Amino acid sequence: PRAFLNGGLTLSILFLIFFALLSFWCYLILVYSKVATGVSSFGDIGDLLYGKSMKILILASIVLSQIGFVAAYTVFTAENLRAFMINVFSLNYSISTYVIFECLILMPLALFRNITKLSLAALLANIFILCGLVTIVIYASIDLIDNGPGVISNFNEDWTLFIGVAIFAFEGIGL
Repeated sequence: PRAFLNGGLTLSILFLIFFALLSFWCYLILVYSKVATGVSSFGDIGDLLYGKSMKILILASIVLSQIGFVAAYTVFTAENLRAFMINVFSLNYSISTYVIFECLILMPLALFRNITKLSLAALLANIFILCGLVTIVIYASIDLIDNGPGVISNFNEDWTLFIGVAIFAFEGIGL
């Protein structure tokens, strides 16, 4: 919601559609390349088509992008956990405390070699996501009923912040 506020409603919708189509096009190119070359990974595609240096470049870019996404998600969830703890339990710790707490939980989970063993954790995560979405819809609906739609801007000056969020929303291309 904050990203749409930054970009404005019309501009945000148009940019989101554009980045969705761009991501879809990139997925298609990658799948067609994989089928045409007959290899199993994107690093191998780069190796086959352009040599060892391209394979290293592709693998390094995937590692760097995933490190960036993990860092962003970790800080985002730490900020949300901090807001929850302040509002529900009146506990006000620094963000770094919550990041360390998350790392202590996530590091053992990263040691699983077979991701299917994490299906229970994924189910629990999906339940939390569903609860969060239902809560947002309920409170947004109550606010909309009580206060009306308010002023809707089609274009805001902070639109560049929305571009970062829109690209981040389709981060799966790094995989």
